[in-house]
Amino acid sequence: MTEEVVAVGSQLPKGVSPGLRPLVSSGEIVRYVPIAGTHGWRDAWWSSDKSPFALMMANNGFSVIRTRDGRSFRWSTDLNGLKFWARNSDWEAGADALFYFLENVAYRDRNLIAHSHGGQVALLAASQGLKIRTLTTVGTPIRADIPVDDARRNVGLWQHIYDKHRDWFALLGQMGDREIILRRSFRLSGVLNFPLVGIRHTGVLRDETLLSLWAVNGWLTNIRNSPPHTSPPVAA
Repeated sequence: MTEEVVAVGSQLPKGVSPGLRPLVSSGEIVRYVPIAGTHGWRDAWWSSDKSPFALMMANNGFSVIRTRDGRSFRWSTDLNGLKFWARNSDWEAGADALFYFLENVAYRDRNLIAHSHGGQVALLAASQGLKIRTLTTVGTPIRADIPVDDARRNVGLWQHIYDKHRDWFALLGQMGDREIILRRSFRLSGVLNFPLVGIRHTGVLRDETLLSLWAVNGWLTNIRNSPPHTSPPVAA
């Protein structure tokens, strides 16, 4: 069964400070791969170690996986998903690139945080056999042309964060696959859906006042505590 979790929204509990408050003071470093969304190739949340999101993650014991020359994972971020123009070629090329990027990365370090259509890149790679320890999708549009059932079989923990009321970019991103899908949650076995209010499409990645939601809602704890040594189970 899919699971919808009651998440803390933009109104934080009394006594909880926003921004860069560390979740843990010590512990093993957790490595992760941030994946940009459409036209997000210059977006600071994933590309800069000095962005508020990157600093929050570092303060909580998370480190971006990079190549030897210091590059993090990249794909074209071009617009896809329109059946009569572009289609899904860039997502597919991004999935191939992700396969190559993670080829020699241990399963325990395959923790992906994907924004918007960057989630399609991760899901296509997983549907083709890439084993992923954890996948966190943020505002990823639900589309009929993405083989999410096949992808789910290769993902250990999948948590989906989205604004349940106001995210027009996600709604627009669901068009173009000849299906009408208005829901914003993934109805798949074991997926943790976190509906929030007031985060819109990028709030939990760009807005410093919302970054503590990663600790408050347990998203970082979920990533850290996911089984690190075993491949994901095959879903029935």
